[in-house]
Parts: sequence; structure tokens; C-alpha cells
Amino acid sequence: MGIEGIGKTQCVGNNVELRDEGNPVIEEAYSAEHPLQIPSRFAAGVAIPTGLAKLFMGENTKTSGESIEVRVQELIGALGDEDLLVRRRAASALGDIGLAAVPALTEALRDENSDVRSSAAEALGRIGPAAEAAFPVLIEALRDENSRMRQYAAWALGKIGPAARSAVPALTEALSDENPLVRADAARALGGVDPDAQIVVPLLIEALKDEDLFVRRGAASALGKIGSAAAAAVPALTEALRDEDPGVQSCAALALGDIGLAAVPALIDALRDENPHVQQVVEALVEIGSAAVPALIEALRDGESLGNVDTWVSVNAVSALAEIGPAAVPALTEALSDENHLVRADAAWALKKIGVAAVPALIEALRDENQFVRQGAAEALGGIGPAAAAAIPALTEALRDEDPGVRLLARGALSRINVEQE
Repeated sequence: MGIEGIGKTQCVGNNVELRDEGNPVIEEAYSAEHPLQIPSRFAAGVAIPTGLAKLFMGENTKTSGESIEVRVQELIGALGDEDLLVRRRAASALGDIGLAAVPALTEALRDENSDVRSSAAEALGRIGPAAEAAFPVLIEALRDENSRMRQYAAWALGKIGPAARSAVPALTEALSDENPLVRADAARALGGVDPDAQIVVPLLIEALKDEDLFVRRGAASALGKIGSAAAAAVPALTEALRDEDPGVQSCAALALGDIGLAAVPALIDALRDENPHVQQVVEALVEIGSAAVPALIEALRDGESLGNVDTWVSVNAVSALAEIGPAAVPALTEALSDENHLVRADAAWALKKIGVAAVPALIEALRDENQFVRQGAAEALGGIGPAAAAAIPALTEALRDEDPGVRLLARGALSRINVEQE
């Protein structure tokens, strides 16, 4: 149950991924402090099944010499173990075995022990699309009397993906489950099974108003997975940017980024918010990329307009442009000629942050007829430093520029490039 988006802002939307003992990140941390012990019921002299022994010893249950069938059955038995971590490890091991474990796991979904049933669903979710043969039984499991089983069934269907598309009616029904954790995983699963957006998007919009924060996070995440087809959700997701829960704000921002161009106006407006989660809005605009550049340039100009200096929108817009990178270079180079010196300074800063990818355009800008463009280009090249060595000839020529500001900035850029190279 890996948490998605490692390296970027994460949208952790449900119990399986954050609060449940099945979270592999939490399990790993817990196991480091509480090594898995051989349960006391296996007294001295009592043979431990090979597959279980490997769980206790940390060995790979997938690559040993005994038959897959024997290992699967041993691990299936461990799904009902009284030790929580044994159940977790067994589910993980069965997930690693993959397709060969699907028939036995599907049968285990009907076991009389609820721990076995829910752990089998977890293992099938770990297997993912290869477990598609199990989805009819997982659909049945959405009506299980045990709420944890219903939750894991919903989660597993989402992990199986488009092959489980026929589960949409049952998942839709699960959005009304009395247990909020079931509702949360049902919402997120709807985004993973490639549903008919016209049917599902209105339901997910409604789920954004759920009283439980995990349901709201799951709904936002699902809308992001649906992508551009969820454009009708932009107003609701924009409202969710102001949710009382920071996690919902993050999920909503990332969902708007996944929806794309239709979400740009809402994201630009959100840049004006002074809150600690505006970084997710910036990341969403970066995700949209070049299509967001014109609106960001306008936001930059609006934020720095004379008599209306909006620090937040200008800082956030220029940060997004810098992170978008090479696709923003032409527009930023053009912005070097803006009549507002603050816009020019912001554009030069963004080009400097983009770095070596901006150097060719900046070399060309040193020959622009507008003195402010030449000044900004020289300043940005100096900020890039040694990576701008290709600009040395153009900067040397700029030492003879008719504008004293260009000459001064060119001299400083050459000094920084040459000194930092030595």
C-alpha cells in the first residue's frame, strides 16, 4: 500500500495508507523497534512451517525451492494468525508471490475468520491488476458484515484498476457506508477503476462535503486520478483548497493540477492565499506545465502592478515559473522588457533559477534592443555562474554596450563566471 507521490507533496487520503496497521511504512518503522518474534505457541521442539519460518527470519518467501502451492497455503493460514505482524507479513509475502497466489486468496475472501478475509483482500490489493480474477468476489465483500473487510475490499478494487470497472455501482453504494473509512477507500477506488466521469464525478463532488476528512481527501484524490474528465469538479475542488484540514487542501491542489488547463484560473487565484499549503498550488501549476505559463505571467504582472503590490501572488507565480523550467523561458525572456521593474526583476530571478537551460535564450537577449532586457539577461547569467560559460563572448561584447547598467551587470557576470570557475 505504497503512499503515492514520494519526492513531492503527498496526498494521503485514507485509513489504509495512513492510520491502519497495514501501512508498510509504519510497519517497517515499528518492526525496527519491535522485531518479529517466533510466537510463544510454537514451543521448543514444535516444527514451524517453512513459509512461516521465513517470515520470522526475514527471508524472501518467493525464491525458495519448495513448491509455490505449499508456500501459498502456509501463508494463507498465517492470514488468521493471532499476531498482528504475522498477518501483515503474510499478506505482504502473498502479494510478492503475485498471480500464483490469486486463486487461494480469492477463496480466502470467504473464510469464516474476518482477519483472514481482510488480509486476503490486502494481499490481492498488493498484487494489483494481476488479481483481476478476484474482483467479482471483492465486489461481494463490499457488503461484508465486517467494516475492515469492506474497507480493504474497496482499496483492493482500486488497486486492481480498470479491470474492475464493473465494480463502480458497488463502490458508489459504498460511498454511503456507515463507516467513514469504507467511504474513504470507496471514493479513492472510484478514481482508479477508469469510471464513467459523468456518473462518478458528481458523486465525488458530493463526497468532498463529507464530515470525515479522510473521505474528503479520498474524493479529491479520485477526482485527480480521473483527470481532465473531472473538469466539472473544479469549483468544488477550489472550495476544498480552503478546507479546515491541510490534507484536504493538499489533495485538492494536486487534483486541480491533474485536471489541467481547466483548473488554471482557480489555481492562479489560490496563489493569493497566505497559507502554508500554497506550495501544493505551485506544484499543481508546475504539473500542468507550459499550458499554465501565460496565466502565471499575467499573475506576476498583476501581483507587481504599480499601486497594487501583491507579494504572495508574485512570489508564488515566479516560483512556479522557475520550477516549470525550460518551457517558461520564452515567456520569461519576454517579461524582461516589461515596463514594471519588479516584473523584470522577477523574470531575471526565475531565469537564473532555471539555470543552464535558459542560457541560449539569455545570450540572445543580450542583443535585444530594449536595455532592460539586456540588463536582466546579464544579471541572470551572472546568477547562473559557471554553467553560463557559453555566454562569455556575448557578455564580453556587452562590456561595450551603450547602456551603463548593461555594462556594469555584464562585468559582474563575467567576474562571477570566471572567479567561480577557478
